[in-house]
Amino acid sequence: MTKSRKKRIYYVGMVATQGYIHSINESSFVGAASGKMTSIVSALRLAGRNAVLISLPFVKSGAFFQGAVLCRTDGFPALFLPVSTSSLIRKIVGIFSFALFSLRCIKSQDTVVFYNHAIEYILALFILRIRGVAVFQDIEDLPVESEKGLRRILNRFGYWLMFKLSSCRKITVSRQMGENLNLDEYLAVQGIALRSCEAEEIWKWTELEAGGTLRIHYGGSLVANTGLNLFCEAVHRLESVSQMLERRVEFVITGVGDFDILHKMAIKLKSNYIGINVYEEVSRPLYRKLLVGCHVSLSLKNPLSDLSDTTFPSKVLEITSYGLALVSTRVSDVDSIFTESSVWFLSNYKSEDLVGIILAMAKSPSEVRRRANIGQRITLTHFDPLRVGQSLAGFLEKGMNKN
Repeated sequence: MTKSRKKRIYYVGMVATQGYIHSINESSFVGAASGKMTSIVSALRLAGRNAVLISLPFVKSGAFFQGAVLCRTDGFPALFLPVSTSSLIRKIVGIFSFALFSLRCIKSQDTVVFYNHAIEYILALFILRIRGVAVFQDIEDLPVESEKGLRRILNRFGYWLMFKLSSCRKITVSRQMGENLNLDEYLAVQGIALRSCEAEEIWKWTELEAGGTLRIHYGGSLVANTGLNLFCEAVHRLESVSQMLERRVEFVITGVGDFDILHKMAIKLKSNYIGINVYEEVSRPLYRKLLVGCHVSLSLKNPLSDLSDTTFPSKVLEITSYGLALVSTRVSDVDSIFTESSVWFLSNYKSEDLVGIILAMAKSPSEVRRRANIGQRITLTHFDPLRVGQSLAGFLEKGMNKN
C-alpha cells in the first residue's frame, strides 16, 4: 500500500532566486518579489508546513532556452520551470508548464497560492478549479490606469480571472488594499522581517558618531513614481547648500531603472561634502553588504501616483530589519506601522523636505541611530517569520475548510 505524502502548500510566481541564478551560472538581478516569495516559503516551513516554491523565472542572458531546475540551495525546495530569453516563447512555454504541473504534480489535498496575477496562469487556474484544489490569490499589485495597449488588456484580464477563480478569502500586500477592494475576508501580509547580525553594524555607528560620513542608501526600481526625480532634485539642492552639512554625506544607489540619469549626476557632482556611488543590478550578497554598510535608506514612492494605493513598499521592512533609519513617504500601510518617533516621514513630496531631513540627520547622528533601533524593534516584533508563517498557514487552512 502506497503511503500518502504530506499535503503541500505551493507558492507559485515568476521570480529568480539567488540559488537558481547560481545553478544556471548567471548573474541576473534578484528583486523585491523574490525576497517576498522566498521569505514567505521559509516562514511557512518554519511554522511546520510543507511549503514549496514553483516559479517561471525571468532570464535576460545565457542560453536561449533553459530547462527546468530543481533547487534546494535557498533553504527550501523550489522548482523553476523551463524558460526562454524570448519573452513571447517564455509566455507560451509558461502557460503549458504551469498547466502540466497543475495536472500531474498537485494533489487534491494541496493548497496553491498564486503570487499576483499573470496570463501565464490561465490554464493552470482552470485545471485546479476543475480538480477542486484550494487556490488563493496573493494580491501584490493592482492594474493601474497608466497602463496602455495590449499590456493593459492582458493585465486586467489576468487579474479578473485570478480574482474569480481563486478563493474569496484573499491575501493582500496591505490592509489599505483590502479596504479599498472592500474584501470581506483578507489577510494583509506586508512582508517578513529579515534577521541581521548586529555585531557587524556597530562599527558604522561608532564611526558616524565620531564625525564620520553619513551613508544614505536609495535602491529598488528607480523611476519617477518611486522618487527618482525627487531624489535628483534633492541632491542638486543639497549640493547648493552643502556648506551647511555638519559631516560628509555619501549616497549609495542600487537597483534597476533610469540609471543613466544617476550616472551622469554622479559625474557632474562638484561638492566635496557629497558623494554618489552607483551600483546597477548587483548580486544579492553585494547588495546586502552595501545596504548594511549604510545608516539610512530612502523609500520615496510618490503618494499621488497610481502605485501608492495599489501596492506596499516592501523595502521599508527590509530597511528597518537591517537596522537602518528609514526615510519614507506616507503611502499604503507605512504610517500605520511606524510613527514619527521611529522613522522620518516627508511632510510634503518636495525636494526641500528631503534636504531638510538630510541636514537634520547629518547634524544629529545619535538621533539617526535611535530611530534606526526603534524601527528595527518594531519590524522584528510585528513581522517575525514564525509569527507571519503561523498567521498565513492558519488563514489558508481556515479557507480550505470553507471550500
